[in-house]
Amino acid sequence: MERYPIIITLGAAILGWTAGEMAVTDPAIAGWVEANIEWMESLYVAPIVGAAVVVVVGKWIAGRKQPTPENEQA
Repeated sequence: MERYPIIITLGAAILGWTAGEMAVTDPAIAGWVEANIEWMESLYVAPIVGAAVVVVVGKWIAGRKQPTPENEQA
């Protein structure tokens, strides 16, 4: 994963896509989504937003991580 860090980003995007898709197709709220925001399910908006949120938050958290003393360059 250190050699190909894109694998981590793609995996996060897939997880976010799945979460967004599950959020709008969950039987507990599917009726509400269909009645109030049906455009979200039909245009893949929720999966795209889910993937983007997971990737952006992951990059933000990774950017905040402080380097450990062994990773610092002299």
